[in-house]
Amino acid sequence: MARLATLRIDSDGSVVPLKSYDTLQKIWTNVTAGSTGTILFYYYIDGRAVGGKVGISGNYTDGQAYPDSQGNPPLRNPYPMVTGLNNGTLLFYNDNQRSAVIGRLGGDGSIPIYNNIPAGTFQTWTHIVGIK
Repeated sequence: MARLATLRIDSDGSVVPLKSYDTLQKIWTNVTAGSTGTILFYYYIDGRAVGGKVGISGNYTDGQAYPDSQGNPPLRNPYPMVTGLNNGTLLFYNDNQRSAVIGRLGGDGSIPIYNNIPAGTFQTWTHIVGIK
């Protein structure tokens, strides 16, 4: 298992530790923030993912898992790069195909897909940064 910690950075720049966890699976290739405390753990090789939320006191709660026992499939893959944009919007980017998928991370961990951007649309990027 891997370790996870939540913290807060105050206006004076000081770091305030909130919670520590030692139950995080080591498989996640991407950990990306959404908005208002949402967070995505994603394994781009097969699309496994968990969307969750961190509360004001630093408590993390799992939301929607992909796949799950209710029949939700894995997230689309392989998208080696994922970045959080504005309002919980996530950009999943495939540098080999130069394609992308855009979804939105909800407060319950759900991630509806809103746009599929076909192969060859983009240049090859090595990094993606979300501006919020």
